[in-house]
Amino acid sequence: MDISKLLMQKPIPLYTVVSREKDKNPNCYFIDQPQFEPYKSDTFIANVAQGGSVNCEYIRFCAHGNGTHTECFGHVSKQFYSVQNVKIPFLMLAQMVTATVDINPIEQEAQEFMREHQQTLNALGKLVGLESEKKKSQKKPLYSLEELPFHTIDFSRITALIIRINFSLEFMVQNNLDRKNFSGKNPPFFTPSLIRYLKSKGIQHLLTNLPSIDPENDNGKLEAHLAFWGMENRESIPLYPNDTITEFCSIPDHVKDGLYWLHLGLSPFESDAVPSMPVLFPVSDKNII
Repeated sequence: MDISKLLMQKPIPLYTVVSREKDKNPNCYFIDQPQFEPYKSDTFIANVAQGGSVNCEYIRFCAHGNGTHTECFGHVSKQFYSVQNVKIPFLMLAQMVTATVDINPIEQEAQEFMREHQQTLNALGKLVGLESEKKKSQKKPLYSLEELPFHTIDFSRITALIIRINFSLEFMVQNNLDRKNFSGKNPPFFTPSLIRYLKSKGIQHLLTNLPSIDPENDNGKLEAHLAFWGMENRESIPLYPNDTITEFCSIPDHVKDGLYWLHLGLSPFESDAVPSMPVLFPVSDKNII
């Protein structure tokens, strides 16, 4: 494979930009928006617009909640471990697959029942399988392997998988979702059994446009994360220490499912997770191994 010719192609970005405009940044877990502040001393301010000679600023952000990020097992380990220690290939073969999350008819009927009988439900506290609007239940996970088109994948060729989740308009309206603000919305997630299936197929690097592969609120269990790195608990030695999860990807609608070359593009911070700039390159007969 001629890597130089491959890299001459226009890459397809899968990442968000940490913006100065708050309404442009994705958000989850009620994490504060990024903050940009000029360096100041008693006699100097590093902002040309405010009279300084140069611009030099502090940037405060959280990789996990402010945009596309890649994380290692250090995210759930009692012992600190940096993603910079993970051995990640410069390029890897990745498969993109898409699934659409729609309203479950049974769930829709249940929610309609709740709306019609809200006062009764509030009085009773709860009904079997249902909770009042004041205490929203978690949204349906992607719990069935049949819900994702894995039958189209030749797992023997890839080490990375990109799972794009599309929300139907009805689902977004019903659950008050948008593509950026997920805080308090309990978006869909992946189950540990699904993650274990992917690990059995040799997936080392998992990417998704969801803010997390685990539920927003699962009382700190993070079972899907632990399953991905082969850990029983926070003190376990991971079975897959060189594997990564990339969340909060921004995947253009025009990008089709299929096989791509992937470059993760980690930023140089010593942390369990760092902002990343994953990009795709089309696979062709000339650049495939």
